[in-house]
Amino acid sequence: MRLAQLPWVPVMRPIYSLTCIAALVVLLLAGCGGGAGSSITPPNPPPPAGPSSVSPASVTFGNTPVGTTAPIWSVTYENDSSGPLAIAAMSANGDYSQSNNCGSSLAAGADCSINVIFAPTASGARGGNLQIAGDSPQKVPLSGMGVTMQNLLVSWDASSSPVVGYFVYSSSQSGGPYTLLNVSPEPLINFPASVPGGQTWYFIVTAVDANQIESVPSNEVAKTLAP
Repeated sequence: MRLAQLPWVPVMRPIYSLTCIAALVVLLLAGCGGGAGSSITPPNPPPPAGPSSVSPASVTFGNTPVGTTAPIWSVTYENDSSGPLAIAAMSANGDYSQSNNCGSSLAAGADCSINVIFAPTASGARGGNLQIAGDSPQKVPLSGMGVTMQNLLVSWDASSSPVVGYFVYSSSQSGGPYTLLNVSPEPLINFPASVPGGQTWYFIVTAVDANQIESVPSNEVAKTLAP
């Protein structure tokens, strides 16, 4: 396939006087009394905001031992409309419960707080929802992990210097901060520890002499536990 070159043909255009050009511009801007004048279409306006919102949109709890309660999460329910919103009911299912200060109606622009409580009844992933029924229904997905307490035996080599015992520390992250597990020095070279499963735990040991002076920490050891 080839592209043929067309002969050049001059295009003749009428020549307007300056007066005519000015009149033409005025007619276009004014629309000339119902003529086909130029117009500009404004952009589409943004869609109206919903009547309500929740923050955060979902809640994830950390590992929580079975039979205990996780720290409470607070969810904010806000009326984004120009009028009051009726609230028929609020509920949380699964291993979750809720308490709130929202009442039966929320004024325009107002918000209220919903406290969500997670108390796992079994180990593993535990799902649920916070549901708000009324003029503007909302659903907040809830998730958490139930874990069981697991027993470990932390052992170490005996100190080459005279000591009265040892302190054992644990942490959920490498490098600490560490939590002391025994309130008095352990005289043996092993210690039974009970920690929640479902994560990796890190341990260090210090030696304590007769003057209750601690040695520098031992090397850190880690253990990953199933839920």
